[in-house]
Amino acid sequence: MKISKLFLAMGCIAFSSGAASAVTLYSNIGSGFPADSLSNYATEQTFIGTTFTATTTGNLATLELDAESSASAVTVGLYTSSADKPGTLLESWSTALPLGTFFPPPAVTFLTSVLNPLLSSGTQYWIVFTQASPDQVTWFSNNEAVTGGIWSGSTLTSLSHLFQTGATPGIELDSTSIPEPTSAMLLGLGISSLLFAKKMMRRGRA
Repeated sequence: MKISKLFLAMGCIAFSSGAASAVTLYSNIGSGFPADSLSNYATEQTFIGTTFTATTTGNLATLELDAESSASAVTVGLYTSSADKPGTLLESWSTALPLGTFFPPPAVTFLTSVLNPLLSSGTQYWIVFTQASPDQVTWFSNNEAVTGGIWSGSTLTSLSHLFQTGATPGIELDSTSIPEPTSAMLLGLGISSLLFAKKMMRRGRA
């Protein structure tokens, strides 16, 4: 009984020490976003997108962006990059955005990943809106002076790079790390093993 209680206590310590935490895969937004966003983008083309290069490797958990729409729902896609164009679709979301077309920026939209695709550090990816009508989406820029403008076009493979010296849309992609064994857990296992061995030795002498 004492062994079980000790093992349980050490397990609780290990769990609290090794709980999962959010890991940022890429971000170009700061604490004041989106209130301090200074620009936004809209296009008459079907597709409007931006690129980013992951700074950390991990499985996607959430995508954060700030956009408005003149319609009830839009489609957002996460793609690989192929020859400087969107490549393989990794995940898509059909989501409602705040209604509007101009400043002030609305509250940010959080999209939860279901497929949890693996993003690799140093690899380029795309975030692309698909519009059902011209100027449907208004996408607000980052507040960290990250430049690169926007991409738009009538097809995914014919996107043109616009406003290249302007700020890119504000986005953040986060992952959830997997808890790993902690020193407390290893210590607990070691102590439990020693106590168990000691108990077995006593039984052998009896």
